[in-house]
Amino acid sequence: MDTRQSRRPYKTVKNFLTLSKTDTMQSHNFFQSTVRKNLNETVYWNKIFQAVLLWKNYRWVIKEQKRGPFVFKWFQILGVEFGADLWNLKKLRQELTELKKKLASDRKCLFLQLWIIDPIATFPSEQIKEEQFSETIKKLRCEVEKNITQKLHFLVAFRENLPPSTIVLDLSKSIEQLEAGMNQSCRQRVRKASKHNLFFSIAQKDERDIFYDKWKEISLEKWFHIMGKKTYQKFKEYVVENQIWDLFLAKKWEEIVAGTICIKDHSSLIYLYGAADRHYWNIWGHQFLLHEITKRAKENGYWFFDLFGGAPTGFPDHSLATVSSFKESFGGTKIEYSGSYDLVFNRFLYLVFKLLRVARIPFRFNLKIFTGLQTFGTVEKILERIISFFWKR
Repeated sequence: MDTRQSRRPYKTVKNFLTLSKTDTMQSHNFFQSTVRKNLNETVYWNKIFQAVLLWKNYRWVIKEQKRGPFVFKWFQILGVEFGADLWNLKKLRQELTELKKKLASDRKCLFLQLWIIDPIATFPSEQIKEEQFSETIKKLRCEVEKNITQKLHFLVAFRENLPPSTIVLDLSKSIEQLEAGMNQSCRQRVRKASKHNLFFSIAQKDERDIFYDKWKEISLEKWFHIMGKKTYQKFKEYVVENQIWDLFLAKKWEEIVAGTICIKDHSSLIYLYGAADRHYWNIWGHQFLLHEITKRAKENGYWFFDLFGGAPTGFPDHSLATVSSFKESFGGTKIEYSGSYDLVFNRFLYLVFKLLRVARIPFRFNLKIFTGLQTFGTVEKILERIISFFWKR
C-alpha cells in the first residue's frame, strides 16, 4: 500500500489520495465517459440527466423496477469523485441537501444511489496473501464507510451497483515482467494451457452469437446474471459500428473454451464480461485467454489492462471473492474504491423495496412469506394501502 497513507485515512488531501503512479489509472473516469453515456442511451435505453456536485458535472440516470402493482424508481450516479472535497463537509452537505430536495420532488423516486470511486488504497495484488495486510485493508474500508455514513448521512447500499475494487495491469512493463508478477499457480496454468492445442482469436461475425449462447448456458449453470439477448444484440451493433470493442476467444479446435468482451476506452482496455466453459476447466482456457489479451493490448499501444471487478480485500465470503482471486493471480495493482451508498428520500418505501428486491421473488409470494397463508388476502390489502399512502404523499 502507498507509504504516504497515514493511520487516520480520509482526514487530509494527502491521506485521501493514496495513489502515486496509479494516478494515471484513475485519471479517466469510464463511467462518466462519452462511451458509457452512449451505451446507456443507445443500448440500455436510459435517459441521461445532468447534475452538479462539488463543482463537477455528472451524468445520471433513473432506474426502475416493478414489484407487484408498484414501480419503484431511484436515481443512480456512477463514478462519483469527491477527492479531497469529500471533507469540505459544509459545502458538500449543502449541495447534497439541495440535490435531495430537487430529486425528491419526483415522489416515486425513493433514493439516490452513488458509486464513489475515490480510492481507499492501492497496492500490489500479491500483498493480499498476507493475512495481517488484508485485515488492515478491511479495517480501513470499515472506517471509511463509517465516516461517510455518519458525516454525510448516507446508507451503505444494500446492493452493490458495481464492484468495490478492480485489478489493473500496467502494460508499460515488459511481457517478462508481467509474467513474473503472476503468482506461481497462474504462471504454471498458462504454460500448461499452451500444451492443450488452444489458440487465441478475435471472434468473427457468426461466432458472436455462438459465444452469447454459451455465455447464457454458463450463467445458468453458475447462477449469475447476464444481459438479455435483445440487449446483447443492441450492444453488439453499437460497439461493432463504433469499433470500441473486441470479443476475444480461446478455442480448442473449433470449440469455444473461454471468451472475454473488452471495451476500448482511451489508453485502457477494459475487461467488461467474461466466461469460461466449465467442461474444459482442467485445460486453463481462461488463464490462457487473459494472458494472450494482455500481450495483444500491449502490442496495440494500450497503457493499462483493467480487469474490472473484484471483491473488497479482507471479505472472503463476498460474492466476487472467487472471481477476484482469479484476477489477482495475474498480479498488477489492486485499487479499492470507496464503494456504493444510498441517499434515501423515503425510508419506509426504501425498506419495502429493499426487502422485495433482495428476495428476488414475485411480490405476492414475498407477502406470503411475511404474513402466512391464512391471512394473506387481508394483510396484502393492508400493506398495499400503507404503501399507496406513502406513495401519494
